Amino acid sequence: MAYKLSLSLDEQFVLDTVKQFIDEKKVPITEDTILHSDQGCHYTALAYQRLLKDLKIIQSMSRRGNCWDNAPQESFFGHMKDELHLKECLDFEELKNEIDEYMDYYNNYRYQWTLNKMTPVEYRIYLLEGGKPLQNKIIKAESTVVQSASL
Repeated sequence: MAYKLSLSLDEQFVLDTVKQFIDEKKVPITEDTILHSDQGCHYTALAYQRLLKDLKIIQSMSRRGNCWDNAPQESFFGHMKDELHLKECLDFEELKNEIDEYMDYYNNYRYQWTLNKMTPVEYRIYLLEGGKPLQNKIIKAESTVVQSASL
């Protein structure tokens, strides 16, 4: 929905990312809006917590030592690390361009098995137009695990 890159670990880039998410208005913000993160220092910072509270966004964090809480995001980063060409980037600007291109590809052109073969943008539009969330099921087929989605 929104992302920022920074040369520093200053918490401001996280605050700017939340503001970008709000400003772009890709999804309506309601009293049920939840923003999930890990327990990194940026997300436990008072300024971040205050911003979410002021925006009436519910803060959610992964439990300590439980990677399953953040599994969708970890899965995304796993794909991103596999599919990016980071070794070819010689400076921050090249890295930024590589990530910008990947984010466009991932969100608009990379079909997702668990989203009924829709891209993330197509699925967001589907939900905003009143579509029902997919019911993902894990099916064991011999020694292979397959995920399927149904409407």
